[in-house]
Amino acid sequence: MQLELPPATRLAVSERLLELGFYPEAEQVLTRTAQVPAVDERRVFAKLALAKGNIESALGYLTGLDDEVSLSLRAQALLAAGDMAGAIRIFEKLGDTSMLEDLALRSGDWSKLVESEDLALADAARLAMNSTDFPRGTASSGEILAVDSQLLETASETRRVLEGILDRFSD
Repeated sequence: MQLELPPATRLAVSERLLELGFYPEAEQVLTRTAQVPAVDERRVFAKLALAKGNIESALGYLTGLDDEVSLSLRAQALLAAGDMAGAIRIFEKLGDTSMLEDLALRSGDWSKLVESEDLALADAARLAMNSTDFPRGTASSGEILAVDSQLLETASETRRVLEGILDRFSD
């Protein structure tokens, strides 16, 4: 005989098992009913599917749900599927600037980071976008001295920006 848990208890227990990494047990607790899953249960099923790497199932459970939590889960599923553009559209809709900046950083889209409130990211973006092309091949001694002088002038700024980025990501 199986004990039928109230939906809220079943949901809380399965969510906690999922957080602890007990995926089969979470799924077992969650599926102990013949009823169609409620919205909250569909979200937990989606989280479970994502944790197991089953992206299509996760997206299926989220179909038709347009609340913030469900949209965020859908964006995570799209990222896992390699659809960065789709994830970006959702994070823009949610106004999640932190994730948008993270995705811009991952994709090297420096233009989206120039105006960031995160000064380390904004400085790095400006540095990346303002890189200088130095003459190659045969150059006169005057050109070489000018290039060397320019390199020395930008070296301390580059070092400062890189230290800021290292500090930001050292957590």
